[in-house]
Amino acid sequence: MNTSLKLSKQLSFGEEIANSVT
Repeated sequence: MNTSLKLSKQLSFGEEIANSVT
């Protein structure tokens, strides 16, 4: 898997969590 792709995937995943928390 591409590193930048993995990173952006983690970022959007973290954003989803932050959204559900707030």
